[in-house]
Amino acid sequence: MYKSHKKDNNLEGEESLPALNGGYIKLIKNEKVIFLAKVPSPNMFVDRYSDSLVENKEYFEDEDGEYEFFIFSSSNGVKWEVKINSKDNKDLSKLKNEIKIEYEEAL
Repeated sequence: MYKSHKKDNNLEGEESLPALNGGYIKLIKNEKVIFLAKVPSPNMFVDRYSDSLVENKEYFEDEDGEYEFFIFSSSNGVKWEVKINSKDNKDLSKLKNEIKIEYEEAL
């Protein structure tokens, strides 16, 4: 089961199991999935953890905000950070309360 938490303008989370088949980070706003960011499969046939690391960066925006995804997939699991910036001086704390992040591994 993954862990997720909010920190400053960011939503962060991690899953301790590697995403062998990849997966998705779901951006959910007001209970609707509005964006899927790809979680890459790690390089599993290497000797060192650092060589297994694969990164993905994605960007999405809607009428209320801008969302930057930083996803790291390795033999030690998956970590992600989503940076949120509000548009047009909208209340950032209100926007963050409307947002939820979920991780789903591909089968």
